[in-house]
Amino acid sequence: MKCVIVDDEIPAVDEISYLISKYPMLEVVATFNDGLAFIGSISQNQYDIVFLDINMPQVSGILVADYILKNNIPTRIVFVTAYEAYAIKAFEFNAVDYLLKPVSEERFEKTVQRLMTSESGETTEPITVLTDNVKEAVQTIKKHLKVMSLYKDGLLKPIRYNEIAYIFFEDRTTHFMTVNGDYTCKKTLSEIEEILHDNFLRCHRAYIINLDYIDTIEPWFNNTYMVTLKGFDLQIPVSRNNTALFKEKMHIL
Repeated sequence: MKCVIVDDEIPAVDEISYLISKYPMLEVVATFNDGLAFIGSISQNQYDIVFLDINMPQVSGILVADYILKNNIPTRIVFVTAYEAYAIKAFEFNAVDYLLKPVSEERFEKTVQRLMTSESGETTEPITVLTDNVKEAVQTIKKHLKVMSLYKDGLLKPIRYNEIAYIFFEDRTTHFMTVNGDYTCKKTLSEIEEILHDNFLRCHRAYIINLDYIDTIEPWFNNTYMVTLKGFDLQIPVSRNNTALFKEKMHIL
């Protein structure tokens, strides 16, 4: 079966290529670093399977999948992404599977089994089973993920989760504030929220806070709160929409 990989991250392309190489019935015939280039190619080439990243610049994997579906292109889709948030949307495009990065060899073997089953026309697992598996995998990843690599002065540096006091979005950039300074990335707060541990809370549309850094909680207007964090001279609002969860997390009676 002819496979194509579409992902803007070279290490991710290499990872999937390596996993595919273990199966003689699968062959990587092309790779693309953006969705638009792949769309241009698929009109002239026939691919059996596309391993498709979702969060890509310019043309996302969701838009690519939509193009495949609307044009009745007989290419089966396997989504490969770091985020659970797209799982339900992904299966609207009849995806064969939904892989979470990093992909283990054991998990990839299940994907190959699903590809072989779908090729033979046999019934595959219900979507509800798959999405339950996705959620379970995400919780496992969150539990073991201890660092993320962020930018500072043009270099990527690994930052431990427990070093991050709060996160905010400004000027199309997400900022991670630590006692050692400001680190950044281009992901949105919603995307970052999906991979954070339970001790982080989206307290406001513009802020995520690490509950371990809370120093004081001040009752504010309309049953909201203002929070100060240890080592930082600012107040962060807890919006009314997030008050109930905040009170539950902080055991406010």
